[in-house]
Amino acid sequence: MQALSNSFCMQALFLHSFVDASTSWGIILDCGSSGTRLRIYTWTDTEPIFGHGVKQFTPPKSQDEELLETSLGISSFAPNPQDVKPYIKTLFEQALRWIPSPKVSATRVRALATAGMRLLSDMEQKPIWLAI
Repeated sequence: MQALSNSFCMQALFLHSFVDASTSWGIILDCGSSGTRLRIYTWTDTEPIFGHGVKQFTPPKSQDEELLETSLGISSFAPNPQDVKPYIKTLFEQALRWIPSPKVSATRVRALATAGMRLLSDMEQKPIWLAI
């Protein structure tokens, strides 16, 4: 119980340094042919978004960072596109551990795909994107 409590306190202190009224949060889903990686970014209203203003947020432990990645490309869900939703949901559940709760509703999300999705027809891609 003490280890859990210490871990929670460390996480709270770590996130405290990122909570600021002028800090914005964003998520990019990099949906590659072999897996999906969720990347978290922050920027402030006072810094330019392009250039050095955007910072990638990395969880303090590599085990936590690994939870922001999954195997299987989203194109593999073409036969059953409804199955992509729980697949992606697990990544968002992990991201919610790191994005401060007051910032969640304003967090911008973008999904990008590469080779695997290009191999699918528009008709096969559409239900996957709708599920995401």
